[in-house]
Amino acid sequence: AIKQANQFRIVQSGQKLAGMLVFLTDVHSMGLDIAQGLQFTTAFVWNQDEETKAWSNRFNERHGAMPTMVQAGVYSAVTNYLKAVKEAGTDDTETVRAKLGEMTLNDMFVTGGKIAPNGSMLHDMYLVEVKKPSESKSEWDLLNVVSKIPADQAYISMADTKCSLVN
Repeated sequence: AIKQANQFRIVQSGQKLAGMLVFLTDVHSMGLDIAQGLQFTTAFVWNQDEETKAWSNRFNERHGAMPTMVQAGVYSAVTNYLKAVKEAGTDDTETVRAKLGEMTLNDMFVTGGKIAPNGSMLHDMYLVEVKKPSESKSEWDLLNVVSKIPADQAYISMADTKCSLVN
């Protein structure tokens, strides 16, 4: 659909395309000529800061591609779970879950993340737009951050949730 929109010059005529679930690797596979102007949300931007760049470059060396938000998120989740096990001094799930709820999560994936009572990890999200080919400086330099969506706007409030763990 994105390729056809490009062929029909939809983006070039001023309309915006929005992807419901798009990964950096999808954009890389399509190429900037086809994907330019596409907008989508993501939880992780590999070159957001020095910490994300360093971690992503190590990932790329091992896997031959920059990480997606899912790959970065899983790494972060496992690392923070293991930190909670260490801090709790046990691997008892109830105790570790309680410890995770007390922690503020800060790593290459998230800054100021919190685990909500319903188990969701609350963190900022990003609205990104695929660059034009002329804007890219390297193979994986594919996205511009249009805006940061604060965690309190990106997720349903605990007051509005229907989750049985909360209410």
